[in-house]
Amino acid sequence: MKQLILLVIAIIFLLPLSKAQNGISVASFKELPMDMTARVTSPVIDQNGDVSALIRVVTTQTGFKWEAGILSIVKAEHKTGEYWLYVPYGSKKLTIMHPKLGVLRNYFYPVPIKKATVYEMILTTGTVETIIHDAEIQTQYLIFKSEPAQADVYIDDTIYIGQTPLDKEFPLGEYNYRISKSLYLTEAGKIVLDEADGRKEINAVLTPDFGSISLSSLPESGAEVFLDDKTTGKYTPCVLEEVPSGTHFISLRKQWYIPKKESVQIVAGQNLELRLQMKEAFANISINAENDADIYINDQYKAKANWNGRLEPGLYTLEARKKQYRTDSRKIQVISGEPQNITLSPTPITGDLKIASDPFDAEVFINGEKKGKTPLTLRDLLIGDYSLELRKELHANLKKTITVKEGEMTRYDFEMSNGQEVSIVSTPSGAELSIDGKPKGRTSKKLSLSYGEHRIRLSKENYNVLDTRFDVQPGKSNYSFKLISDKQALAQYNFKKYRRAKYIWMGVTAASAGAAAYFYLETQKDYDAYPDATQDATNLHENIDRNSKIWPAAAGVAGAGLVMTIIKSIQQKKARKQMNIAVVPVGDGAVFCLQIPIN
Repeated sequence: MKQLILLVIAIIFLLPLSKAQNGISVASFKELPMDMTARVTSPVIDQNGDVSALIRVVTTQTGFKWEAGILSIVKAEHKTGEYWLYVPYGSKKLTIMHPKLGVLRNYFYPVPIKKATVYEMILTTGTVETIIHDAEIQTQYLIFKSEPAQADVYIDDTIYIGQTPLDKEFPLGEYNYRISKSLYLTEAGKIVLDEADGRKEINAVLTPDFGSISLSSLPESGAEVFLDDKTTGKYTPCVLEEVPSGTHFISLRKQWYIPKKESVQIVAGQNLELRLQMKEAFANISINAENDADIYINDQYKAKANWNGRLEPGLYTLEARKKQYRTDSRKIQVISGEPQNITLSPTPITGDLKIASDPFDAEVFINGEKKGKTPLTLRDLLIGDYSLELRKELHANLKKTITVKEGEMTRYDFEMSNGQEVSIVSTPSGAELSIDGKPKGRTSKKLSLSYGEHRIRLSKENYNVLDTRFDVQPGKSNYSFKLISDKQALAQYNFKKYRRAKYIWMGVTAASAGAAAYFYLETQKDYDAYPDATQDATNLHENIDRNSKIWPAAAGVAGAGLVMTIIKSIQQKKARKQMNIAVVPVGDGAVFCLQIPIN
């Protein structure tokens, strides 16, 4: 029985897992002239730089391997229902191998193999039948960790299984592994999984494959930094981190400097200190323009009076411009590293001026600045317009705009006025008017008066006469006066009279009230002393009789005074309501008010 069981097991394992009809043959081979796959759609370049030919091998079977002799196969791809074989032009033969169907050795192509041409090979093969037996697969867990994490993990060189940290279950056996991460050296090795249902762990500490660069620029910082012709977004001084090991190019760019480029060798784990000297592409230019002139460079405004700055090498036109001056212009050549100090001197354009006036001795003001008295000669004035003003006592100020012309003596004669027309207005109008004792008619009135002080007299029925003085001043032509009516004058008189009487009665009231209080207190004091008096009893009695008569009389007078004070206050208020304001002029259209005090 035991021998029978062993025989059955042996038969099972000796039976072939696949049955195949042996044999591989080529049914046909031909060129496909209309197929552009090798030339346009999916061209492949061989080792000699030529476009390979494409053989489309039509078969329903898989698992083939190919050999093409000395020229070899450039590339093989399995597509649906066919294989694509890229071969160099001039290939002669092909060997086809299959683990179940056998080998078709040294099949010679029936037509020449040309560049970028597509051919079709149809294979006739036996049929492969696969029988699958269920079997228990023993496995073990394999855990990958790395420092730093997020490293790519490959098994048997080509199978990507993910990034660290990760764990995977594998069948028992021997495996090659590879752990790689950008900017780090790859770690690879072998591991044997031989413990079913167990676990093994690989902890990889990856070695950095990068360094850093501490970079500065001279003579100035702030240069833009490029690494291998790509901007880093940094400016000197700076540190470039995680630069891959190997040869790199550092470039610096900065305005006013020639770009700098240098090759550097980066060693993993090391910091390279690099100072790059940049060559100037400019010169420092200092320009001074006399007379506070405006400075222009190539017709562009730069500054007033002084300018300091950098200019790139080349030719430039410098100018100093100012109104009423001749422009000073100069051409310069700027050479890198050679500073220049330049002074520009625009020259004034001038003329002469004579000013006379009638009467003479008038003060002369040019643009608000006193220059002297007429007649006056002014030389070497800048050409152009000026504001002239002549001033003389008892004369109207004279203002004019005058012009100085280039290279000429310009003369101006002026006649100054000693008076002007004024308007005399009164309230009410129609008052008799006299000026300096001379009748001038009735207000309102326009007449010519000389500058200075004049006496004015205004009279009108039922109004008090106004007799006062006023000044006629240059530029002031309107003068207003207000008359006080007789009723208003009477009210003012009564106001003063009632106010005076009020103050008198206030004084009488205060004195009487004080006297009444004094004698009343004296009487009380004598009353208090009388019972104890002996020798002075007679005198005390007389004092009491006298004081008892005096204080009531004084109190009566105080009461009367208070009544009179109240009456006079009421009369004063009534008079104040009937009062008005007296007015005298102080200027053109203005008045000054004299108000009688009421307090």
